[in-house]
Amino acid sequence: MKYIISIIVLIVIVSIGTLFALKKPPPVGTPVLSINDRAFTQAEFDNRYKMQPYQKGDKSEFVQTLIMRELLIQAAKNQGIDKEEAFRWSIQNFYEQSLIKVLMDRQYKALEMAATEEQVNRCLGLIDKKLTITEFISEKPSASGIPNEPSRQFTDRFENLSAELQFAVYSLVVGEISAPIAMGGVYYVYRLDALEEAKAAGPTMDREQVRQLLSEHLTAKAVEKWIDSLKKQADIKVAID
Repeated sequence: MKYIISIIVLIVIVSIGTLFALKKPPPVGTPVLSINDRAFTQAEFDNRYKMQPYQKGDKSEFVQTLIMRELLIQAAKNQGIDKEEAFRWSIQNFYEQSLIKVLMDRQYKALEMAATEEQVNRCLGLIDKKLTITEFISEKPSASGIPNEPSRQFTDRFENLSAELQFAVYSLVVGEISAPIAMGGVYYVYRLDALEEAKAAGPTMDREQVRQLLSEHLTAKAVEKWIDSLKKQADIKVAID
């Protein structure tokens, strides 16, 4: 009797084990490519092919590229490179830079500005004009908007000015000052002192070129303003000697 009970118990145990074995989930996908111990399913291969950053070519070429890439990765791991501190730091740095790039691309698109006809006309109207400008430099923006002492005064054609200076003064009327511009750790403010006709200097930018440059400048300024708002809202503590 004991012998029969033992046989029954053994059969039950084997049956339960078989049931659990049959219930084990099947592999996610059948490998379509294997390189040593590394297997790629059809889904993973298709995703990698779709997400490649360069122009998609023949799949057979992509397969060879993927094989070479995986062989080199395996060789690097065999040498322990993936465990080295310098490598881990480079991965962290690449991750952070990629994250920032994606964010900035999205912000530029979200904050994209378009120059108005009035702004375009104002810029076009300054071509072949001489501007007399006074430059002020200070370590921080003045409460009145302009530092006490000027740095220099100069006269030049509008089209000869740097792009940053053109954008700073194009909307000013004589006697007005620009908003402070932060560069190299100091702030620059410009006052338009005089505006006079100059001899035509030949072909210059057309309306669409001016519109594009102005739109890019306005978008960049909108992004700068957004970054400044991040700084103002953040809780930043510095205790570095």
